[in-house]
Amino acid sequence: MLEIKIPELTDFTLMERYKGLKPLVFDKATGQLQWIKGRSTAEELRNIAYAWEPEPLRNVEPEEVKAMEDYDFSCLHTWGSPGLFKPTIAEVLSQVDYERVTHDIISVECGVRMHLVAFCIIDFPKTVDDLRKDVWTSYFFDEGYHTSRIRLYYSYKEWHGFPEGA
Repeated sequence: MLEIKIPELTDFTLMERYKGLKPLVFDKATGQLQWIKGRSTAEELRNIAYAWEPEPLRNVEPEEVKAMEDYDFSCLHTWGSPGLFKPTIAEVLSQVDYERVTHDIISVECGVRMHLVAFCIIDFPKTVDDLRKDVWTSYFFDEGYHTSRIRLYYSYKEWHGFPEGA
């Protein structure tokens, strides 16, 4: 039998990853990507469902980040109730394949090194049918997990840092 487990990160590693990789959310009304208010502790990163009523800081500028669509990945999220999708930042940060992504984005575009800077949930279970849409989502669901699709973003202009408060 396959053992399913979300990787554990120390508080130090979690906070280090969070310094460089922030969540984005889609504004449902406009469809715009937005930077959201950040978290300050490892406990918040582990225990707060960041996609629930996020506090937007501002829209992401079109030239600010570039999607890494070839790196979309499935992510596991624990659930306490089958109908309650509660993604945490820690869950996502612990499942990013940093070695592969970092290796591939160390390239030069206009003389500027690329920086992995953000992630966004692009798909998640919205209906009861989504919980068992294929053999893998059914298996993970039975093991106590919801699945999502995550998209990574990198900066492709000179990176000036995250918005204040992110």
